[in-house]
Amino acid sequence: MRDERTRPGAPPSAAPQRPRPPRPTLSEEERTRLRRTRPIEVVADADPPRPAAPRRRPAGNLEVDMPPGHRGRPAARPQSTRPRRDDTPRGPRRFPFPRSVWGLAALGGALLGIVFLVLAVLDPGGDGASSSVSIRPGRRAPRVPAGAAGAAPGESPLKSSNYVESIEELHRVFGEPPDATFGRMRIPSLKVDAPLSVRAVPPDGQMPNPSGPDDVAYYDFSGLRGYGGFPTAGGNAVFAGHVDQAAHLDYAGVDYLGPGVFFRLREIDRGDTIEVDLGNGPVTYKVRWVREVAIEGGDWNTILGSNVSIDSLTLITCGGDYSTTAHAYTHRTVVRAERA
Repeated sequence: MRDERTRPGAPPSAAPQRPRPPRPTLSEEERTRLRRTRPIEVVADADPPRPAAPRRRPAGNLEVDMPPGHRGRPAARPQSTRPRRDDTPRGPRRFPFPRSVWGLAALGGALLGIVFLVLAVLDPGGDGASSSVSIRPGRRAPRVPAGAAGAAPGESPLKSSNYVESIEELHRVFGEPPDATFGRMRIPSLKVDAPLSVRAVPPDGQMPNPSGPDDVAYYDFSGLRGYGGFPTAGGNAVFAGHVDQAAHLDYAGVDYLGPGVFFRLREIDRGDTIEVDLGNGPVTYKVRWVREVAIEGGDWNTILGSNVSIDSLTLITCGGDYSTTAHAYTHRTVVRAERA
């Protein structure tokens, strides 16, 4: 038989077919597994995954880099010779100064404030004398007797042209004021022998006038703490009398125009004696100083204060210039005497 593949011009015959290998078959279990497997998604140009940063785990006072997933105890690095703040022992926080110093400073400030409020100050008198009295900063001092007869400015306090001109005539005709029964005050150098009356100082601090030109008023400051004192009891007993007076005397029903019981008080000298007799015998005091004090701006807290170092008397009368329109003086003559 001839081979037609070699015959020229003969159409080519189909190549012999090779037998196909048998198609693999999957078991039912493998088919089930393939169905449950999610397809893999591929994202174009995706950033490659970054390696996880190593964890840092403290080792004493050191921090050591730990590889990811490492669970063992890290090996400690060599200790550095450089001094660190943590190497020094920690104690209580220190202040620039010990706390005891701050405590003493606070205590000193508190005591200094109490001293300014309670303790007395030295008197700046020109004669060199000193007397300690209490001061109340910011508190208004009592107001000394006005000395006027209650008339309006520009008006005469007299009600008639007939008036008494002297204390001697007043006593001879009308006697002493009926309310001046508290005791007597005597000043031998001035020839004063006057009855004492009592005036209570109201809460507003206005000191009332004496009854007339011839009596000396003792002022009861029991309603105002820190001022005055009872005579002979160790405080600062405050008295006042007129230097002169032009007024109608209600108790006598007569006008008076003449000198008052303290007309010569400005002539008293340091060392002169003043006697106060409340019925138990006279108590003698020695004059310490004499001053002219302005009504406005005068240190009346000091003059009228009760915290004195020795049993004292304070005598007040009008002084300075006299205003004929206001019927008042601009100053007060003040005498301080201490128990002999």
